[in-house]
Amino acid sequence: APDAEPKQEGTYLESMTIRELSRYYDFERARDEPVKGAPHYVLEFKPKNVKDIPKARSREEKVLAHLRGKLWIHPADFSIVMSDSRLVSPLPFAIIDLVSLRDLRIRYEARKFDDKVWLPKQMNVSYQVRVLYFNTIRERQKVTMKNFVKDEGS
Repeated sequence: APDAEPKQEGTYLESMTIRELSRYYDFERARDEPVKGAPHYVLEFKPKNVKDIPKARSREEKVLAHLRGKLWIHPADFSIVMSDSRLVSPLPFAIIDLVSLRDLRIRYEARKFDDKVWLPKQMNVSYQVRVLYFNTIRERQKVTMKNFVKDEGS
């Protein structure tokens, strides 16, 4: 839905904050793993029990509440360096399962810009949707973010 008040150019409204997102998951610390040769903290996450999950306010929240995966966290500044998640089970979007998300994988990588701040580097998304019991749509998207420039005016 459009925002009630126009936003300044270059700003956006997050659909969910990290705090809101954490209401959907149980987290567990896993064994540290190397990323580019350096050890990183690993958090595994899985959806909470259905009775403990708040009602989704959007289709995005409904999907996010059904993902399981891992986060790789930089030990020095606790930034999320990578994430990898998959859909736990098929997710219906229409009455009587006429349209359902059958598979979803989201992989994210970040990189440190000017050795100061972590910025998105790449995101891979692949999914499979079933429509009317027999049609299947598959798509893969790979987005690479680059050419970041420091804004000296801010």
